[in-house]
Amino acid sequence: MSPNPILQNLNELQEQAVRQIDENVLVDAGPGTGKTRVLTARIAWLLELGVRPQDILAMTFTNKAATEMSRRLTSAGLSSEVQITTFHAWAFNFLKTCLPGRSTPMVIGEREQKRIFWNITKQIGITDKTEAIFERGQFLRQFYPVSFHEEDHGLAQAWQEYLRYLDSHGLIDYDGLILSAISRLEKGRGANHFVSPRHLLVDEFQDVSPAQYRLCRLLANEACRVMVIGDPNQAIYGFRGSDPAFMEEFLKDFRPCKRIHL
Repeated sequence: MSPNPILQNLNELQEQAVRQIDENVLVDAGPGTGKTRVLTARIAWLLELGVRPQDILAMTFTNKAATEMSRRLTSAGLSSEVQITTFHAWAFNFLKTCLPGRSTPMVIGEREQKRIFWNITKQIGITDKTEAIFERGQFLRQFYPVSFHEEDHGLAQAWQEYLRYLDSHGLIDYDGLILSAISRLEKGRGANHFVSPRHLLVDEFQDVSPAQYRLCRLLANEACRVMVIGDPNQAIYGFRGSDPAFMEEFLKDFRPCKRIHL
């Protein structure tokens, strides 16, 4: 065990995950294995090595998890400038920087999203299977690019009208944040407003959707070191396109990569 106070209370494998910065790292972490402790300690270790706070980006799925990681860092007297955020919050802030002089779309939650969608279906005469149409469209929008062309005509029409409504009213939903960020990064429309982090950390990686995985690949250039942590047995968002198989894909797409089982 290292005497460095940043690594106190870590076991040998946890410390290995924290210290490994010569390669990308995939960490298999089951319940009770200290995922948040490892992520926070890795950020602290990077800062100890002299990495600038603005060169570190930590992504998680909930505001609660991001807040807890930030709290642990500040409680340890470490920089509060490290960007610890959710996928959707990062995408929103990125889009804001891409739209200087223009108003950023207002983000709507799922309740408002459903209300608008139900109104759209009524207007175009769809009264049957609207819940199934909504859920199928949500699933398709976990992929990039999104395609409704091979779907039922009613589904395609409803979702296309819904997206047109959002665009014309300056609105965007949570899935739209991720898709818009990917589109801008891939087309270079946000190139002047984006600097790849030197270190990217992703929590609950077993729950990333295809679009979120694509975003991770765009965020990390060749000079970026990436650590992802998750438990393939705890995936809960398969109905939204998430797939723990992305943990295996990570090993192929982010070489060189070391796998550590906590």
